[in-house]
Amino acid sequence: MGMSGDFETAIEEGSTLERVGSAIFGKRIYPDSHYWNENVKSD
Repeated sequence: MGMSGDFETAIEEGSTLERVGSAIFGKRIYPDSHYWNENVKSD
């Protein structure tokens, strides 16, 4: 299986399944600390 970043290599290697989500929809935007505050380090 290949993904958007390496689909050409995956096809050359015989892959029959490709995930091309980011090639179609663009780079994923991750939520900031407002939504995921447990990942924020406190000093």
